[in-house]
Amino acid sequence: MRPPSRFGELIEENGQVISFAEKPQTTRGLINGGFMVFSKKLLDYLTPEENCDFEFGALEKLASEGQVMTYVHPGFWECVDTARDIEYLNKLWNTNRASWKIWER
Repeated sequence: MRPPSRFGELIEENGQVISFAEKPQTTRGLINGGFMVFSKKLLDYLTPEENCDFEFGALEKLASEGQVMTYVHPGFWECVDTARDIEYLNKLWNTNRASWKIWER
C-alpha cells in the first residue's frame, strides 16, 4: 500500500524551512498493509534467540536475496491502530460510505 500521510511534511536546511506540504501522499515506497504468506523455508532464517527479529533480520535478508514478492493493492486501505482510526471507519460504515462494503444489509 502507499500509506496516506497523517502529518505535514517539512524540509529544512540549517534550521530554515524550505518547503512544507500538508499531509502529502507518499510518492515512492510502499508499506506492508496486509497479509504475508511464507514458505516453511522462512524458519531457516529464524532462531530461538531472544534477539531474533523478524523485520530487522529475516525479512531484510530475504528481500536482499530477492525472495520477497508483492501485490500492490491500489484500492481503499486504512490503518486501524488507534481509537480514532476505528471511529473514522465506523463513521464511514454508518454513513454508507464504506467502500469495502460490497453486499446489501
